[in-house]
Amino acid sequence: MEDNIKKIKFFDSLVLQFQVIKALMVRELLSEHERKNIGFLWLFVEPFIFLIVIILLRGALFHQEDYIKGIPFLGFLLTGYIVFMMFRRGISYVGSAADSNRNLLFHRNITVLDLFYSRFFLEFLSLSFVLIFLNLIFFYFGFMKLPMDYLKASIGWFFINWFFFSIGLIFSYFNYKFAFLKRNRIIIMFLILPFSGITFMVSWLPISQQDYFLWWPSMHAMELFREGYFGTNIKAIYSFNFLIFTNFFLFLFGLALAGKLKRELEKAE
Repeated sequence: MEDNIKKIKFFDSLVLQFQVIKALMVRELLSEHERKNIGFLWLFVEPFIFLIVIILLRGALFHQEDYIKGIPFLGFLLTGYIVFMMFRRGISYVGSAADSNRNLLFHRNITVLDLFYSRFFLEFLSLSFVLIFLNLIFFYFGFMKLPMDYLKASIGWFFINWFFFSIGLIFSYFNYKFAFLKRNRIIIMFLILPFSGITFMVSWLPISQQDYFLWWPSMHAMELFREGYFGTNIKAIYSFNFLIFTNFFLFLFGLALAGKLKRELEKAE
């Protein structure tokens, strides 16, 4: 009997937290995009405009081939830019969730992690939609094919998002503790960017340099993601075990820092 009561309470708690996160997502969507011209549609229009501009510039200025080392140019650009957006938003938008919404922590049912989850899920859903939508558009016009391995591409996309969510948790604490990090986070992002795997494949590097880049977890996730998209047309280098271990470690470290951030925010009030 007691076990059944505990199960019911646990289920009720999950439903409550789901409702809290859902409400926070709606609040974030309205507060972040309500006043911007076309509203929340800007989430989808921004990457589309960027890619179109790149296509036009490339065609007008460079007249290069449609493939980069066997990979469709637009496919490579799409898989890289969509990850760059998650990278950028994971550090700046998700990473500032607790500090910018600290007043909401006075509500009993809202936790620090709820603030992070709401912003992350909003970004994850919007960018996943953009990725699928643009992939279908480019496929329709013959610029790229659909993923060769949907499961592998989905697993890669999952690990990419998990990694940047963990990085967002970690940055949230250090942004709060050190003001210069908040002011210079764009510089920090561009310093980290070369190690993210967004602009190149590991196999394109000299063998003597490959191991240095493979210490960065997102590099493995990007290789897995692109292998799912382009299949045997590319040589992907990654370690699934390393990817799981490092993501799990960074996630636990991020959770610990999020708990510490919560205590420091409560003391500051």
